[in-house]
Amino acid sequence: MKRYVRPDPMSVLRVQLKPDSTDPIDGELDTHPTDGQPCYSFEVPASVPNKNGAWLWIEWPRNVGAPIAMHGLLDTITTGGGGFECDIFRAQKAGSLRPFRLDGHFCRFIDDGTEMLINMSTGFRLGERFKNDISAADRFCQSLVDNHLNSARIPLMQDTSLYLTDPALQYRIHPDDFGSLDAFQRWLTDLTDYLEGWSIIPSYVLCTQTQTLMPDPARQQAYVSACFEALQRRYLLMAFVNEHGIYDNSVDGSVLLMQKPAGATFLLSTGSLDSSNRTPFLPIHDHIEEHFNDANEWQRKSKDVMDDGNALDRGGYVSETTRTDKETNAAGLQRALWHYEDNANVATSMTMAALIHTPEGKNADPFGFSLPHIEAHNRGVNAGGIAYRRGRYSRDDVPPAGLIRQYYMTVDGLGTHPEPVRM
Repeated sequence: MKRYVRPDPMSVLRVQLKPDSTDPIDGELDTHPTDGQPCYSFEVPASVPNKNGAWLWIEWPRNVGAPIAMHGLLDTITTGGGGFECDIFRAQKAGSLRPFRLDGHFCRFIDDGTEMLINMSTGFRLGERFKNDISAADRFCQSLVDNHLNSARIPLMQDTSLYLTDPALQYRIHPDDFGSLDAFQRWLTDLTDYLEGWSIIPSYVLCTQTQTLMPDPARQQAYVSACFEALQRRYLLMAFVNEHGIYDNSVDGSVLLMQKPAGATFLLSTGSLDSSNRTPFLPIHDHIEEHFNDANEWQRKSKDVMDDGNALDRGGYVSETTRTDKETNAAGLQRALWHYEDNANVATSMTMAALIHTPEGKNADPFGFSLPHIEAHNRGVNAGGIAYRRGRYSRDDVPPAGLIRQYYMTVDGLGTHPEPVRM
C-alpha cells in the first residue's frame, strides 16, 4: 500500500523510508490522493505490520536545507493514505558545523572535546554576493571548500566606494538596504544558514565606516543588538570593527562596551586596530584580533597575539595577514610563498586561527592567481599543527620548520621574545 510524505520544499535529492522490518524504500514523486498536491510516495510491502517503527530520511541539495532523519510509527492500513507519525523529535540545524567553544587560548569541539583550528580566508564581498548573485557566492564557497578553508571573514556594514577607486570593490551592505532591521536580521540568518550548509564558519565584522554610514551611536547600538539577537545561538566569530581608527571605521565607545546576550554561543571580539598599532584596545571580550597587512610583518604578527593573549588570558588571532598582490617578480614571489607558509605555521601553533588574505578573498571570487599562496599557507598549517600549541615544546624539542626559523619557546609558553636560530 502506498504511504505519502510531503517535504517542504519539494526540491529534494532523496526521500527514503526504512521500516524496521524491511529494506529501505525510495520515495517516488507523486500526487497526494486527498488534495492532488505534489508529494512523495512509498510502496510499502503488505508484510510490514501496522504501527511498525520506521526511519524517514530526507536529503535536500546543498544550500537548500539540512538532511533530516526522523523516527516514527508507520500506519500501513488506513485507506486513502495513512502515513508516518513521528515519535522522536530532534532539533534540526542547517548545515554541518560542529559546535565549538573557546577553551583557554584555543577553540575546542563540544561533541568530543578535541581541539579545532579555524583555517580562514577573507571573503569581503561574500555578503554582497549572497544578496545579489548567489551563483557567484556558490563558486567562492566551493573554492574555499576545495582548498581546505573552513571559515570566511565577512564585513557586513560597509560602502567601500567611499575610499576605493577599483570598480570591482565598490559594493555596499548596510541595514538600510533591507528596509528594516527585521529584514536585515532575516537576511543575516539566511546568510549564516547558507554558510553552514557549506560547513563554513562565518567571521562577521559588524561595524565599519560608521562615521559616514551610521554616525548616530544609538543606531549603532540598535544595529549591533539586532545582530546579537539574530545570531545568539549560532557558532561563529563576531567583531565590532575592522581596523578601528582608519578611514571611516571608528565606532562609538558605547558600542565597544556592549556585552553579548547571556548564553550566546558566538565568540565576540572588540575588533582590530589599524595595521600600525599592535596593541589591542579594551574592552576585550572572548578573544583578541590584531590586524597586520604586509607580508614582511609575518615574523611578529602571531607572536604579538600570543603575547597579548597570555597577558590578558584570552585566545586571539591575526584578523588580516599577508596579501598576495605584494610581490610579483620571481624572487619576490618565492619570498612571499615562504612568508605565507611560515606565517600559517606560526599562526597554527600560537593562535586560534590561521587566515590568508588574497585579492580573490577580497572580491569573494574563486581562487586562481593565489593558489600557490594557498598551497604554501596550507603547508604551514599542516606543519605547525595543534600538537605544538600551548607551549608544549621546549628548547630540547624540534619545532616545525617555520618556528625554528624564528622562535623558540619556554615550556610554559609564556611569550618570550623570539631568539634568532642559526640554521
